[in-house]
Amino acid sequence: MSAPRGTPPQGRNGRIVSGMQNGEAGELAGPGRPRDPSTEERVFAAAKQELAERGFEAFSMRSVARRAGVARPSLLLRWPNRDALILDTLERLAEWPAAEPTASVRAEVEAIVARVCELMEHDMLAIQLRLIADAPRHPELFTAFQRKIMSKGGRRLTRLLQKAVTEGELPAATDIRWAADALIGVIFMRTIRAPGQRPPSAAAQRSIIDAFWTTLALADS
Repeated sequence: MSAPRGTPPQGRNGRIVSGMQNGEAGELAGPGRPRDPSTEERVFAAAKQELAERGFEAFSMRSVARRAGVARPSLLLRWPNRDALILDTLERLAEWPAAEPTASVRAEVEAIVARVCELMEHDMLAIQLRLIADAPRHPELFTAFQRKIMSKGGRRLTRLLQKAVTEGELPAATDIRWAADALIGVIFMRTIRAPGQRPPSAAAQRSIIDAFWTTLALADS
């Protein structure tokens, strides 16, 4: 017999399912149902913090639900397991600037470098270092991390440098892949060596790109 209207949702043995009041189960709706963007933002922020502090190995759906102020059963309606939430979180973290057809190559490189520096901010750097440490135990998640964050930016930068070569801004003999790795490597090392592991400022980013561009141009002289 169905419960009277207004009765709280019950689980097995007639127990009331905690944390599902006030429409919370609908906030993180499953496929085909409306979602509450503000709730998703809280969940992604909580998942990001969880990854920064615990990495893949100790990532906990229960802890994410607690941090986000969402019931765990409600969380599982949207993400059936922790890997699904981790992958969605990585996807959110991996957003890169949209290509600008009318922008100069230099301007687009500056936008990519600025995004790389954002990914070197404290929480993001902590996530990356923890995920690298967890790679041997979670190779499939680390592969997704490489594809969504590390490789994606590298490919964008490589295409831009190739465009610079094609347009004559860089020498034809430029080793594009080496150049892309070198630029990102400089940013990473500057971040690691800085007090508090802070990434280069906007002014420092421009100086790095100036030196990088000049070095590549002189290599052909």
